Amino acid sequence: MLNRSTRDFRKLRTKNDLDYKYSADDHDLGNITEYGEFLNRVSNIYLMMYDLLKQGGYLVVIVKNVKKGGKLYPLAWDLARSLSKKYVLKDEKIWIQDEIGLAPYGYPFSWVSNILHHYCLIVRKETR
Repeated sequence: MLNRSTRDFRKLRTKNDLDYKYSADDHDLGNITEYGEFLNRVSNIYLMMYDLLKQGGYLVVIVKNVKKGGKLYPLAWDLARSLSKKYVLKDEKIWIQDEIGLAPYGYPFSWVSNILHHYCLIVRKETR
């Protein structure tokens, strides 16, 4: 997500001598450009964790949907569906970042807003 930050975010981080890109490494998930590959690789990390959890153990994944190139990618929903291959989806909570203001980009010619919330996906390892 850091690689996809807005120009102003990048400018501010540069000004404060902070990174705006974690790495150029191909293994860095932030460098994946194709949504399907990104979803698959992130899902596989959590699916591999399944065997590390004790029976009845919970995992909470905090994730938000992504807007890129004028399109909304429902990452939270797709990830929940993928994790359901092994885990039981028990609940979801919405974490609102109310300190961030709504930014209606393109208004009045089009409507694209920033994303102000994350989904907390709560899954459990249990016998089906």
